[in-house]
Amino acid sequence: MSHFQPLLDLLLQEGFHLPASTTGGKPLAYSFTPYSLNNRLSFRFEHLDDFIDFLETSGPALSVDEKDTLRASLLKAGLDSDSFFYVNFFEKGKEQDM
Repeated sequence: MSHFQPLLDLLLQEGFHLPASTTGGKPLAYSFTPYSLNNRLSFRFEHLDDFIDFLETSGPALSVDEKDTLRASLLKAGLDSDSFFYVNFFEKGKEQDM
């Protein structure tokens, strides 16, 4: 079992659709922050490769362009891809509620 399994289970329990799941659900989106939002869907990742491993566990392998986009998104948020950060998951289209 992957060490990401508890996170994957929680996202499914919250009704989100994951690429690797066969069930429907709410579309999933996320944002990066240097801190936790102190809610059930805010998770710490040790570095970008850790987050990429999570994404690839829950769906298909990422392309080089997708990984570069993630790295650029972290930099835009003022975060270092080699240091820990938080990923805050939410329903796509509900960004203004964050």
